Amino acid sequence: MKKVIVLATLLGGMVFAVPAFAQGELVPFERPTFTGFTATALVGVDVVRADDGTDSESENGVAYGGAVGYDLGLGHFVFGVEAELADSSTETTETSVITAGDSFTLKADRDIYVGARAGVRAGSNVLLYVKGGYTNARIKAVYTSGATTVSASDELDGFRVGAGGEVAFGKVFGRLEYRYSDYGEFSFQGTPTGVSVTRHQVLAGIGYRF
Repeated sequence: MKKVIVLATLLGGMVFAVPAFAQGELVPFERPTFTGFTATALVGVDVVRADDGTDSESENGVAYGGAVGYDLGLGHFVFGVEAELADSSTETTETSVITAGDSFTLKADRDIYVGARAGVRAGSNVLLYVKGGYTNARIKAVYTSGATTVSASDELDGFRVGAGGEVAFGKVFGRLEYRYSDYGEFSFQGTPTGVSVTRHQVLAGIGYRF
């Protein structure tokens, strides 16, 4: 958790502290309306947790991807829809699971999200928002014993909720948000494992509003 807090702080500083000087003077930005199509590049901390009801284990990695969306500003409020495609470096490997010397690797793969968000303007160029929607994550599993390797993947349907902040500098904006995703139970080659998978993420983004 300390790693998540530290990285979130650093990313937040990078996203929201955008210097814009020209000949020693601050360059004025167009007052944002928070309306229009958006494209955003995302990167941050990914924490995947597996829980079998008795024991639980979490692994950290880096999540990265991109999102597109459309926002509509109505006075102090902003409503939008968005779609996201991301991947992750998060994985865990256990050895001597069934026989001595074997290994079992579980890896978080591509993640698709489609949802909506609603926000309120907290200043002339600051937006605070909440979000929620559908997420589909692919989990890859590889089991190796001697010269035999068996691999399989399962696509997990779930839901995601989150909250974040966005600062606009004309058409360019920076974003920092926390998201929680719940994918339900993981199956290996169609067989339920009794292991539920959840995910915590803190992601920063740089985007452009068209």
